[in-house]
Amino acid sequence: MTLKIKKIMMGLSTGILALIIAGCSSDEPVQNNGSTEDGQTGQSIDTHASSSNELELDDNGESGVGFELDEDGEVQEASNVPADVENAVFEVFNHYIDTFNREDLDGYMSTLSENPSNFTLEEEREAVAEVFETFDVNREVELQTIIDYGDDTAQVYADLVVTTIDPSTKTEITRSGRQITLFKLEDEEWKIDSIFFMAEE
Repeated sequence: MTLKIKKIMMGLSTGILALIIAGCSSDEPVQNNGSTEDGQTGQSIDTHASSSNELELDDNGESGVGFELDEDGEVQEASNVPADVENAVFEVFNHYIDTFNREDLDGYMSTLSENPSNFTLEEEREAVAEVFETFDVNREVELQTIIDYGDDTAQVYADLVVTTIDPSTKTEITRSGRQITLFKLEDEEWKIDSIFFMAEE
């Protein structure tokens, strides 16, 4: 089975900020922002930044972003990824997770593309700084694998557990989700171009 994102608002941390605020302020589920090919609507789809940009679609209305499941329901790993590429991509991905958890804003920003597809570095820095100032957030990676690879692009699938604490109320919210992180090669370094986070209800 192939699960593909067909249309979705795209970017980085403005979306995750909205998800965090919704989770800490209300018991209502976060409204879906997109749809998937197989009609799965029980997950809220969140994508971390600018709400003014849409994911570019092909003539069939598909984004090319998604993941395949095998007969056992497990995510299928790309078979053509060289070991050195896998190590390099995972190093950047793990640094992206670690710097966010440590609230290292400059370190986090260093993992992002200089020319991202659907957000600006300025709005991302502002959004992440607001998250760091307002909440205590920890993201734990339970699974990560490269699901698509080209000469200068890679897609990393990850199962995440996001724990958010509102210091003012001591409210703690834990949510699981699936994230697809798109990387591109810039000056022989892998950088994050865009992120898609699908939170489970």
